[in-house]
Amino acid sequence: MAGAAVLLACVVAVCCTLASGAGLSSTSVCGGIFAPTFNRAVPAYTGFIKPTSTFQFADSSCQRVPIQGPNVWGWLELAAGVQANPPGVADGIPAGCDGITYVMSRMVQDGQPVARVRFHGASSDFAVEQSPGVYNEAALKALDYIVYRAGQYGVKLLAVLADNWQKADSTYNYAMWATGTNQTDSFFANPTAIGLYQNHIKQIITRTNTITGVKYSEDPAIFAWDLINEPRSTQGSACLQACSQAISTWGINQAAFVRTLDANHPITVGTEGFWGVGSPYKQYNPSYSTGSLWSSTTGQDFDTQFLSANLFASYHYWPDLWGDVSTTFETNWIAQHDADAKTLGKALVLSEFGKQYNNTISPTDAARTAARQEIYDQIFKVYGPAYSTDNTLQGVMFWRFANTPVNSGGDANEVAGLDALYTKTIAPAYLAILKASGTATGCTKSG
Repeated sequence: MAGAAVLLACVVAVCCTLASGAGLSSTSVCGGIFAPTFNRAVPAYTGFIKPTSTFQFADSSCQRVPIQGPNVWGWLELAAGVQANPPGVADGIPAGCDGITYVMSRMVQDGQPVARVRFHGASSDFAVEQSPGVYNEAALKALDYIVYRAGQYGVKLLAVLADNWQKADSTYNYAMWATGTNQTDSFFANPTAIGLYQNHIKQIITRTNTITGVKYSEDPAIFAWDLINEPRSTQGSACLQACSQAISTWGINQAAFVRTLDANHPITVGTEGFWGVGSPYKQYNPSYSTGSLWSSTTGQDFDTQFLSANLFASYHYWPDLWGDVSTTFETNWIAQHDADAKTLGKALVLSEFGKQYNNTISPTDAARTAARQEIYDQIFKVYGPAYSTDNTLQGVMFWRFANTPVNSGGDANEVAGLDALYTKTIAPAYLAILKASGTATGCTKSG
C-alpha cells in the first residue's frame, strides 16, 4: 500500500502541475497552456488517421495506429465545471479538468492512442443542444477544451455525437422535438427528426474551436466521428425487419451527410453488433443458445449497418448486461464479427467492452480484478494475434477509465489507474501491441 500511495501522490502532483499553467484563452473553461514533458509511449502521429485498403489504420506517414484505449465518461461536464468526482473520493485526487488531463497522461504513457469520448451530455441535466438550434455555450467551450487538450497530449478522440440512452442530445430529444412523443423509433425515419439531428451534427463538426482557431472537421486531434451510441428500436417483435432496415438506412445516410461536411475523418456507428432475425449469424447473439432471441429484435443488424463505403465497422461486448457471461459466447462473438467485417471489407474496432465486478460499493482491488480477469484475458488473447495478422480487428476499447487514480465505487464497470487489472493486464497488453505497430500496409503517404 505504501508504494501505491507514493504513485498516487506522484500522479496527482503531475496532473495538477500540468493543468495549472497560465495564459489559456479566456474563452476556455479551465486549465492552462503547456507542453507535456513526461515519458510517453504513444508516438506523435502525423495528419489524420484513416483506414487502409488492408483493414488497418494509419496516419498520413503510413505509421500504423492501433485503435486502443479507454471509453471515458462525463468529460464534457468535468471540463464545464458542472460535475466533479463521485461523492466519497478522497481530497487531492484529480477532479474537474484535472481528471481529464490525468487520464490523457496515463493514456500516452500506457500505449493508448485513442479515447472514445461523448460529445453529448452524460445526463439529462447538461445538454449541448438545449432545444432546436439553441446551444449551451458552456458545453461547447468544454468540447473546445477537450479537443485542445487532446491535441496537446497527442491523444486522438473517437467522438460520439449522440446517444440512445440519455435524455440529452439523444434519440429521445429529437423524437420529442419532431413528433411531440417519446417514440424514439421516429428518430431513424421521421424527416423532421433527421433534419434536427443533421443540423446539430453540422453545428458540431463545422465548429471552430475558440481556443485553437481550428475547425473540428480539420483537427487531427479527432480520430473519427461516431454517429450515435447504441442505436436500438423499441418495438421488439412488432417491427423486426422494417426497424432493422430503418436503422441501417439511417446510418448509411447520415454517414453520407457527414462526408459532405468533413473529408478528413473516418466515420462509424456505435452499434452493439447484434445480428437481425434474418441473419445467418444470429446464432452468435447473446443467449441464443438458451433460446433467447431478444437481441435479434433490437433493430440492429451488423450485416447491413456497415455497407456504406463511408463507414468502418464497430461493435460492443457487455456480458453482464446481455445476460451471457460464458467465455464460449465471448470467443464466438469476437471471431464472428472479425469474419463478418472481412466479408464486408471493413476495418473493425471493438469500441466498447466491460465486465462488472459485483454490486457492492468499493470492493477490494483483488476482488474487482478476480471478477473481471478472465474476460479481459480472453479479449487480449484474441486481439493481439488478430492485430498482428490479416484479420480485421484493429482495436479494442475498454469501459471505462475512471477520472481518478483509485476506484470510487461509482461504476461497477470502471477501471481505475491503480487497479491491478489496469497495471498488470490492460496497460502491458496495449504497450505490447503499440510496440508491434510498424508501417501500415495498403497505405499511401499523404500531406
